[in-house]
Amino acid sequence: GVHSGEVAIAGGQALGVAVHAAARIAALAGAGEVLVSGTTHDALDGSGLSFDFRGAHELKGLTGPRAIFALVR
Repeated sequence: GVHSGEVAIAGGQALGVAVHAAARIAALAGAGEVLVSGTTHDALDGSGLSFDFRGAHELKGLTGPRAIFALVR
């Protein structure tokens, strides 16, 4: 498989911590809502996008609470 940072591609399937976290964060989103992790939020600093802090959430299969942000449209 192909491995790049936190994501690995094996047999056409994306695997790894980043993919697992993204799936858990997506499950928290309401209809039409875009949620991102603190890591993604930090990476988008200076992008012109605005976010609202939605609290720290425990995500199944990951250790410790993770900051979650919602894209403001």
